Amino acid sequence: MFPNLLQRLSLPRIAWPPLPAPRVVAVGTIALFVAAVAFVLRFGSNCPVGDEWYLLTEVLHQGFSWKWVTAHHNEHRYILAKTLWYASLSLTRFDFRAGTFVTLGLMFASVGFLLAAIRRRCGRLHLADLFVPAVLLHWGHWFAWLMGYQIAFSLVVFCAAGFAWATTLESEKKAAWLGALFLGLMALNGGFGLGWSGPLVLWVAFAAWRQRSILLGIVPVAVAGYVTFVVLTTPPPMASQAKPNFGGFVEALVMYLGTGFGPDGFGPWGVSRVLAGSVGLGLVLAALAVTGRVVLADRAERLRAAGLFAVLLGHLAVAVTIAWYRGHAQGHRFITPSAVGLAIAWMALRQYVPFRPAWLAVAAVGAIVVFAVNAKDGYRQGLQQKANQKGFLADVERGTPALFLAGKYGGQWLIYDPHGQNIAALRDAKIGAFARTPADPPSVSLPVAMPPDAMLPGCDNTPFSSGSSPPAVTIADAPTTVIALRVRIEQTRLEAWQEVALTWSDGGIPHRATAYPNLFPPQGNALVFPTTPRPTNVRFEAASPTGGLKILAVDWLAKE
Repeated sequence: MFPNLLQRLSLPRIAWPPLPAPRVVAVGTIALFVAAVAFVLRFGSNCPVGDEWYLLTEVLHQGFSWKWVTAHHNEHRYILAKTLWYASLSLTRFDFRAGTFVTLGLMFASVGFLLAAIRRRCGRLHLADLFVPAVLLHWGHWFAWLMGYQIAFSLVVFCAAGFAWATTLESEKKAAWLGALFLGLMALNGGFGLGWSGPLVLWVAFAAWRQRSILLGIVPVAVAGYVTFVVLTTPPPMASQAKPNFGGFVEALVMYLGTGFGPDGFGPWGVSRVLAGSVGLGLVLAALAVTGRVVLADRAERLRAAGLFAVLLGHLAVAVTIAWYRGHAQGHRFITPSAVGLAIAWMALRQYVPFRPAWLAVAAVGAIVVFAVNAKDGYRQGLQQKANQKGFLADVERGTPALFLAGKYGGQWLIYDPHGQNIAALRDAKIGAFARTPADPPSVSLPVAMPPDAMLPGCDNTPFSSGSSPPAVTIADAPTTVIALRVRIEQTRLEAWQEVALTWSDGGIPHRATAYPNLFPPQGNALVFPTTPRPTNVRFEAASPTGGLKILAVDWLAKE
């Protein structure tokens, strides 16, 4: 049905220009990869980012071990990602950019897998096949490219693309065993790997049955057992459990399927996300319908088509799970696993649908659009992260103690150190610039009397857009010469990003310092604000919209 329908759609026939399409695709792919490498060289920093902070502290304290590798990271077990990430750090003497280049290598290899499969099955590449490198190498992947531990997501892309490539091999035996290999690797990649593994397990079992191979049949049984074990031993998700109504679920599902085109879909307009999601959903459903039809109608092609059907079904299963548990709380990191589903859907359609030249022209133009609309946002995000990390590393180089660095910079996704312990761990391990971080100055805690129910009230954006005073709590003046104020707080609800400030006067001169609370309630923070020696008129206030913060304790820090 779908091949005939696509053939009949009435786009005008055009004569495609006589360009050496395979060479253009090859040159275009290399150019996109070089641009990705240039992006990482320009905006990457030799500094941990986000989750890397506490993961690194864990492994420095525990040592690299089977226990650490298999332990949960939030609700996930990223066995393969942890191993590869730590290996990349060890081999480069803890250069935190190493993982980002591994990610680029995995993404480039994934493009190679899919283009090789298209060439094998279609005879030659077409200019429209630039869609594959464009969707996997656009700058909208900035989050995955600027954090080494995002190897976790690029491994999912690599395994999905590798599995799809394996299904196209002429030898069913070789296809089955390589598919089994990629299945085993996929299962070791957290929740995304588990979501994809179900359909892939069925395909490998089907291949084993066709070949009457008991040895091959052990693989899906073993993977299914591992997946069952992981599911049964996984704690409740720490991420927001949205479980939206049906309309919200469908909207979130469509949003995930289209987010591979970039955070803003086809451009910075509200309707573009809906359009991108609709295109993504259409691509995946069309590819499922086409491959499903081949499975039913063509016995000789059944195993190959079933493999593509399985990997597309895995992509859809992940999308459904994300939509149910995350709702609209989908971050930039989801762009990368979403993108590989779009690329595999294109690969499947290229194999089984005889496109008219006009439709191929649309796809070729789409490839250009996908890269172009992500270039500006990716550059802006990269510049912002680079500036934040540069400021932080400058403070490290100046010898700022960990006590004063904790909480000062950029939120939980960048410098994640709510108690200063992570920076201290890197200092003690003598890693990079952190080896020169001095010990915290000896200090005496001077508690400030606060009501037992003290709280910084929540607020929306109104105080900041109207110029009125934000919610604040008055703090007693320092009783003697001090170096800092420490405020122990606890969040009352999940907030993706929030900032608080301490304002004071000293000798009639106003001063202000800011910090960033932790992400998840009820995790606490010890926010330390460096101050002048004799602060007066002290206020602890919101500097962004917040859900409210419980104030557990306040104390001035004075030199011993």
